[in-house]
Amino acid sequence: MVSSNSGVYQLRINVCKTCSIMIGKLGNFTFPRGQYVYTGRAKTNLEQRIERHKKRDKKCFWHIDYLLMDVNVLLEDIAIISDNYGEECSENKKLLGVNTLIIAEGFGASDCKNNCGAHLLYLGN
Repeated sequence: MVSSNSGVYQLRINVCKTCSIMIGKLGNFTFPRGQYVYTGRAKTNLEQRIERHKKRDKKCFWHIDYLLMDVNVLLEDIAIISDNYGEECSENKKLLGVNTLIIAEGFGASDCKNNCGAHLLYLGN
């Protein structure tokens, strides 16, 4: 599946019905129905990270885990977009502001040093 052990990936997510979800210590957010894209990275074990995101039965560790566990949320597609995990923010910023919105400030960006605002972007319906 993946030739590199590290990299940047994007998850295409469909929130089928508007829902309110507690995202760990980040807080409670209302996610409008529609399409989202999440940009993430793995310094190591990229394949295992991707496989983990596909599972619903898991302990929540990352912000994205809380979202993907909700019954109203479907993971529709996964794309590996770079084998350089350091490009996470630059790949996210390519989408930021181009007909996208940040619904949950800080989502997936706890260690972001590039002022992305969030690594989960709302694309609309």
